[in-house]
Amino acid sequence: MKCKNHPQVDTDEVCNECGNAFCDDCLLEIRGKNVCEYCANEIINNYGDEKEKKEQREKEKAEEERLKKIEQQQKVTAAAAARPKPSCLGCGCGTFLLLCAIIIAAATIISLIT
Repeated sequence: MKCKNHPQVDTDEVCNECGNAFCDDCLLEIRGKNVCEYCANEIINNYGDEKEKKEQREKEKAEEERLKKIEQQQKVTAAAAARPKPSCLGCGCGTFLLLCAIIIAAATIISLIT
């Protein structure tokens, strides 16, 4: 292959962006890639746009995660509100048994008095 900028120079190298053949003098290394001057300028000019897009994606992802947390909290709150409130007849707190004991005791005392 011949270098696109220097047709008299043989080369095996190509620009990793556009695929055109270039000699070592024409290629630059940017972000681990061999690129021609034109593609290097494109990468540099688009860097700001890429950075802004990345920051925007990160903000959107953070907002998405925040909304998911809120949604999960709302589901937990709704599930807790939907649960039946325990009553003293079956909650296991012992209040029902205590009331029964008091009534039996009172009935026994009344029967002894009369």
